[in-house]
Amino acid sequence: AQVVSEAMTRFVASETMQSKGSIALWSLAVHRSLKAQVGQSAVCVVNGLAAHVCSEKLCEECVGAIKCLSIDEKTKKLLGENDALDLIFSAMCLYSENATIQQSALAALSNLSVDVNANQVLRISSDDLDTITNGMRTHPKVKDIQESAIIVLRNFTCSPSNCLILQQDAHLPGLIRSAVVNFNDSFQGRAEDLLQVLPLLNQ
Repeated sequence: AQVVSEAMTRFVASETMQSKGSIALWSLAVHRSLKAQVGQSAVCVVNGLAAHVCSEKLCEECVGAIKCLSIDEKTKKLLGENDALDLIFSAMCLYSENATIQQSALAALSNLSVDVNANQVLRISSDDLDTITNGMRTHPKVKDIQESAIIVLRNFTCSPSNCLILQQDAHLPGLIRSAVVNFNDSFQGRAEDLLQVLPLLNQ
């Protein structure tokens, strides 16, 4: 992992190097025993994404790697400190039609949105919420996208300020209900939790 990260850092302008490096780190991070160690190189993936965000293919690879790396608690903090969240939302906006990017990005956000050890929840903006709901609206038949979005939204309800933003989206309950109907699934009760909270917020 160290050799790969050094090469990615040295040749950050090379899309080919960033692509190969991100895939290599992603492959290594699949192994649970290596996840924390590989996570130390997460900044290289973020920098590669920042340098080549206009490449749809590289976005798929970098966001996929971040999804895998963001499971480790120490890596989550590292990603948060290096603007990974802003880049994830940017990739979602740029490639809203790309289901692979949407799913990986939402899965990464579901990992990054809650810091259990610090008892903290990611604060979102209305633009962030619009990006997530746009992904749900664009890909209504992709279960992984709907499920990851609902997990992220459920996580957000742990913050009062986030709840106020959720309250302002009049279309959100309909999107959640559509996902439940389309897949005959309440997503481990998270959809029901959201639907119970949203009407209360609107009273």
